[in-house]
Amino acid sequence: MAKNKEKNFEEALSCFNKAYEIEKDSNNYDGIYYTASHIAKILLKQKPKKALEYLIEAKRSADFLNEEFYMLESSLALGDYYYYNPKNYSEALKEYFKALQIAENSSFTIDKSKIENRITYFIITLGIFLLIKIFPLSLKDIKCLSNSES
Repeated sequence: MAKNKEKNFEEALSCFNKAYEIEKDSNNYDGIYYTASHIAKILLKQKPKKALEYLIEAKRSADFLNEEFYMLESSLALGDYYYYNPKNYSEALKEYFKALQIAENSSFTIDKSKIENRITYFIITLGIFLLIKIFPLSLKDIKCLSNSES
């Protein structure tokens, strides 16, 4: 089963790489965006640094095309990458806010609440993380504190 999954992974990657090269050779930025985005998704778990290169390429193509949806989607994808992979929180937040700004200025109706929720969750998670780093309390300490207040 694992060999089939690996083979499928390699075949998908090979097809998208071929398509990506064709799109690059013909300067088709719409195709570059599409294929680079999909290659990044395929590589994300096995080769995250390589995936980042394709996410950045997709973002460049989206910006070149000045296509709102692509710009929004690529900013969110980069934000998610930075949040989960190298834990580059400042870059993640920057990309999330870019996506929100695109949504707010968009000529399309976009549900901004999903982006706002992502930012809120990010800030809460980061706040808890920083609080624990500043005040390293154990679970036992927290239980003692909560019991002392009652």
